[in-house]
Amino acid sequence: RYDVGAYENEHLQLLEVDERGLLRRSEVFAADNVGDAVARLYELYAARPAAAEERARAAAIARSGRAILHMGDLDRFAAALAPDIQSVDHRNVGYGVLCGAADALASLRALIDLAEEISWRAVDVLCLCPNALVLRTNTTGIDRAGGGVFERETIALIAFDSDGLIARWEQFD
Repeated sequence: RYDVGAYENEHLQLLEVDERGLLRRSEVFAADNVGDAVARLYELYAARPAAAEERARAAAIARSGRAILHMGDLDRFAAALAPDIQSVDHRNVGYGVLCGAADALASLRALIDLAEEISWRAVDVLCLCPNALVLRTNTTGIDRAGGGVFERETIALIAFDSDGLIARWEQFD
């Protein structure tokens, strides 16, 4: 008999089924690990039988997706950006429109210069398809000047080019 009383266990579960709808794979992620679950989904998509070009693109998207989770590592993040990325910030105190990887990285570098302990986390997946995703995200950090903690929730639309690099990044309040 298994009796431990009431408990709650929140997690994300990634399930893969075969052509008959029977369970083939199950992977469990911590509830606050949406980003890793999404990256793993792209990795599994890349591993499925398909044309080599499609598999390579899906694998590159998975790498770009993982780089998004580590935006504080500018070198890793830079490798995930298309040279001609369009970054559009629709937020009420956003940076507007940026064209090119250098400008997108400069914007991120400015945030890193102004704050410490920055964390960018995917909270929820609103839409996911082979070439784009829409996430509800949460950014937190500490203002270097005053020491105040900040937190901002946004919606991010991220689209990938034919090489699996981030070609478009839009942010909304």
